[in-house]
Amino acid sequence: MRVAEAVHSRIQQLDLPYDEVAKRANIGVSTLRNIRTGRHKAHISTLRDLSRALSWPPDHLQTVRDQKMPLVPGSGAGQAGAELSVVAQALERILAELKQDMNTGFQQVIAHVDRRIDEIERRLGGGR
Repeated sequence: MRVAEAVHSRIQQLDLPYDEVAKRANIGVSTLRNIRTGRHKAHISTLRDLSRALSWPPDHLQTVRDQKMPLVPGSGAGQAGAELSVVAQALERILAELKQDMNTGFQQVIAHVDRRIDEIERRLGGGR
């Protein structure tokens, strides 16, 4: 029933007519209706085509069917959520490194400017 729920929700979310979804998935409207209502267990190739038709990754509905992830990608726990968490952590580490590099760079620039000011003041006889 999870596939039926996912398909039904996605069709409503995208506000697509059933005939358009069926055409995109290369299936009949009656097949789509049966999948959407849970009366038909679709073949893997049909799930892939339907996933693409609904602008999802090709394996999304198969994964939903196998209960490996939530009905909507990125919502709640599951493989997609875990992968996004790993990516977010990596991005946070990269951002921290960039901030550190920027701080180090600014500190080096300030130190260089201070040295140049000292040098100029010494040349002018004012000494700091």
